[in-house]
Amino acid sequence: MDLLLDKRKKYTELIETTKNKTQSEIYSQRKAALKWILVTSFGYLGFNNAKFGRIDAHMAVCAFARQLLLHAMKIAEEKNFTVLHGIVDSLWIHKKNSTVADYEELRDTIASKTGFELSLDVYKWIVFLPSKSNSNLPVANRYFGANKNGNLKLRGIETRRRDTPKFFKQCQKDILNLFAKCNTISEIKDSISEAKNIQKQYEGHLFTNKLLPEDLAFTNRVTRGTGQHKGRTIQADALNQLKWEGRTVEPGQKIRYVIRDYSRKISHRVEPMEFAKKYDAKKYSELLEECCKSILEPFEN
Repeated sequence: MDLLLDKRKKYTELIETTKNKTQSEIYSQRKAALKWILVTSFGYLGFNNAKFGRIDAHMAVCAFARQLLLHAMKIAEEKNFTVLHGIVDSLWIHKKNSTVADYEELRDTIASKTGFELSLDVYKWIVFLPSKSNSNLPVANRYFGANKNGNLKLRGIETRRRDTPKFFKQCQKDILNLFAKCNTISEIKDSISEAKNIQKQYEGHLFTNKLLPEDLAFTNRVTRGTGQHKGRTIQADALNQLKWEGRTVEPGQKIRYVIRDYSRKISHRVEPMEFAKKYDAKKYSELLEECCKSILEPFEN
């Protein structure tokens, strides 16, 4: 693992120092590839049929990670920093009127006391989103923000989800790219009207009824295959139509479908993407509103 960790650290340094955008993207892709090798190695450690390692080792790694995170939080709080959020191997902290040098000093202190090197990323702004079912409850891995270079960090929102249609993703990305240019929350609030204009433009595209099915398709991995659904869910509707066309879908496979007429009660509310010829613009407009609301609402309160 040392070789992979050292290489990833080197790519991080190269990304921060290079001024060539194309080269920086290459370094970022290589760094991401190394990350997934490390992630899968950790996962394999806890796999019960692994040729090496065992579940106890996997549990120990998780326990050490929690212990280190708590230790880092304690050090930060002793230095009068406020801990905003923490998850797995990341810690978000804030201190009023502090400088980058203050954060660098804290990073070095934590590293010396824990024996682990830390990277520092400075955010211009960041939003930690609450639970959709209960706004009083926080969600561990649902946030978005922009660092000092204007690069977006996104987790758990629609544009990051694999089941979200391309159309919704692009709308949300356009709004987030607008926000990424802002340096303060106040500037973001001033740009809300422009963000809503972006939303209106996308809504207008919907009602032209000329959008491609692949741009509006939802993607779901099914847990039950063709003919195994007993309920009247949207997924069951799509699977039944595939069945009528002689198509078989097994559990674990993905299906893609477009909302055709959501007002229907039983069947043909949706159509498999490959058969779709029309879509329910009104329903998609409502879903677009929800998609945009998740990133606009925090700045409107």
